[in-house]
Amino acid sequence: MKKQEQLFTDYMMDETLEEHKEEMKTVLQEMTQRKHRGELDKAYLAGIMPRLFSYLNPDKVAEAKGVIETFSK
Repeated sequence: MKKQEQLFTDYMMDETLEEHKEEMKTVLQEMTQRKHRGELDKAYLAGIMPRLFSYLNPDKVAEAKGVIETFSK
């Protein structure tokens, strides 16, 4: 895993509610795999972001949107 990917994963896991850690881990693995295959597109992100945000600390959702946007480039 590249350093940027590890920083992204660490950030997202740190901001995830404890009861959703396993679900978030699964989503992040899928996102990283899609990025490696060149399949991390806006349609996929639009579909997964509501679920992903439901796993986060509510105070961190706005910040996470920017982090996800940066990661997806």
